[in-house]
Amino acid sequence: MKEKKENSGNSKSSANQNDVGDLAEALTSPDSSLDTVRDILFGAQIRQTDQERSDLEKRLQKAIDDLRKDSNQRMDALKADMEKMHQEIAKDAAKTSDSFNKQLANLDNSIKELDKATSAAEGELGDRIDAEVSSLNSQMENWREQLSAELDKVHSQLMHDKTDRGSLADLFSQMAEQLMSDGSAKSSKK
Repeated sequence: MKEKKENSGNSKSSANQNDVGDLAEALTSPDSSLDTVRDILFGAQIRQTDQERSDLEKRLQKAIDDLRKDSNQRMDALKADMEKMHQEIAKDAAKTSDSFNKQLANLDNSIKELDKATSAAEGELGDRIDAEVSSLNSQMENWREQLSAELDKVHSQLMHDKTDRGSLADLFSQMAEQLMSDGSAKSSKK
């Protein structure tokens, strides 16, 4: 702080020396005497204000540059983070897509295998049904033949029995006639 005061003291003394020189110059030239008087009276203060303004501009420009640099660094870091996240999301999407495609292919293969198994089962079931129908048709034909033979046999027996009844009826008729003729002959003999 003492240095600052000493420096400012030195600058004041040099400013005073400059002011004295300026005063002498101002007295020798009457046209610019008013400007010179102003410069003598206010020159040091104006130069100091200009210097402070210049220092303030430099500090402000440095702060703006630092802020710009910090903002650029942050934007670069944010861009890098976003790119990294984008790559991770793309990898995850690719993995998910690959997994989905594999599952879809597995499902498609399962459906094809199920279709083959179903077709094979349908064919086998059709063959079994056809075999069973053939077996049932054969069995029904055998039964029909057996029933037809039985019916023929029963019909023959009935026809035979009917003939025997007719013969028996003839026999009974003849016997009745003989009995009647024997009974009329015995009645006439009496």
